[in-house]
Formats: sequence, C-alpha cells, structure tokens
Amino acid sequence: MVPALPTERVQYERWYQLGLNAVMAASTTLQRLSTPAQPMISAFPRFTVFCAVNHGEQHAAAIKQAAANLAVVPIEVDISRDQVALTFGLNWLAGQLPIWHPTEGGVLRLYDGLLTNLLGSAFQPITEIQVTISDLEIARGSQQTPPATTLHPNFSQFGVDLAAGGLMSVVQAVALQWQQGVNGTLLAQGYAGEEEEELLDQPACDELKHPAVILKFPTQL
Repeated sequence: MVPALPTERVQYERWYQLGLNAVMAASTTLQRLSTPAQPMISAFPRFTVFCAVNHGEQHAAAIKQAAANLAVVPIEVDISRDQVALTFGLNWLAGQLPIWHPTEGGVLRLYDGLLTNLLGSAFQPITEIQVTISDLEIARGSQQTPPATTLHPNFSQFGVDLAAGGLMSVVQAVALQWQQGVNGTLLAQGYAGEEEEELLDQPACDELKHPAVILKFPTQL
C-alpha cells in the first residue's frame, strides 16, 4: 500500500521503480524453480538496499543504532566509507524447513514491506536495491532434510528479533579501491570472502592489465 503522506508517497514510488526490475527478475526465477511436480520450494528472496553515506567508517555506531531502530531490523549491515548496505532475508531458526509457493503478488508484498520499513529512516538516499535468491535447504548444508512447514511469508519475518536475543551482523570495510601492488599486481581493498568471485567479474576487472587480488576484508565490528 502506497503511503498517504505526499512526501513519503513520492519517496516510496521512486524507490519502488528503482528496484522493480530486480524484484521482477527474482520473482521470475522463484516461479521457475516452483514446478508443477514440486510447487513448494525452500528458496526465498533476499533484499539488499544500498544507501549513500559520507565517511561511514566514522559513524559506524550511529549507523548500527539506526538499523537497530527499524521496525524490521536487517540481518546484516555493511558499512564502507561512502556506502551502507542493509540486507534483509528470511530469518528462520525453527527446526522445520520453511517452504512456500512463490507468486508475483507474494514477492511484491514482501517488496512493499521492505520499502515501507525504510520510510522515515536515516537510510537515504537509497541508490540501489538488489534482490537475490536464498535457498534455506542448501544454506543449512545438512545431510538430513528437516520436516517441512508451509509458510506464507510477510516482511516482518525478514529481519532480526533483537528483543528475543537475535544478533544483527555488522561489518565494516573500506570502499572498493584498486591500488598498485608489487610486481605490477593490482590490489582491491574491499569486500572479500563470498564476494570475491563477484568482484573479479566486474567490468572494471576485464580492463586490468595485471592480475587482480582481493585483500581479505571485511573485519567484524
């Protein structure tokens, strides 16, 4: 539902269009995974919102507090010098494996919850919204599949319940920057780990004349 206040309505509509292509692409993927033979799946959308910030590394405590003050608290906050990334994903800690039948309307309702959750917050301006697919069965890496439970997800389930003892992951890293290393090697300071392969696939890396190396960031706060 689009907010009634004029300022928030304009803001909401701008954000809605900003991430709509990513949301629709994720919805198409989810519905493709849901086949007539297996309509219920354990894959869910995962939303990451990028917000511009000045000298974010100097204001990590305030950024963390602002994230904790959201109605739905992100499961992860990544802070760099000029950008903050908030990630929201289904936070399911019960023993059963959640499954659902994804529909375009269901995904859009989650997207509406994401945007509504950010209205009036300090996380502005939003510059990008990414949507990926997270399969909880694969993520658990267990050899035994737990009993499945049917879920009709709403966005309130896509965050951390701090009151119940949940923990919000906060990561601080410098913005990605290429620097000259020894023997002509270019070093990239920035996110590493699971993001390393993605970074090396960036168009900028295709133009590099020397090997690219990702330094091991980030550091947990």
